[in-house]
Amino acid sequence: HHATPHHATPHHTMPRHTTPYHATPHQRADFTKLDWSMWVAAMGTDDQFNAITSTTWAFADSTTDRVPLSDWTYTSTPTMAGFQARPVMGGIYAKLLMP
Repeated sequence: HHATPHHATPHHTMPRHTTPYHATPHQRADFTKLDWSMWVAAMGTDDQFNAITSTTWAFADSTTDRVPLSDWTYTSTPTMAGFQARPVMGGIYAKLLMP
């Protein structure tokens, strides 16, 4: 049994559905957690990181919500579903922890 490198991302954790404003693990709901997206992006390949962060940027650049960055957002529109300015948003720096 070979150990999986800590920077390798199991396929089942990568987003399976991408919308204009975020990547989601499934299509059952129209929301995602931005901190989750950024942790997953950090553990993925460079192409996966770029794909996920580009949707996150699209959300941040397009939102009309004038609140601190929300970690619970809709994926089909650039609006927050709830939560704002929470400590979990440190997840946006997850890539800095990767080798």
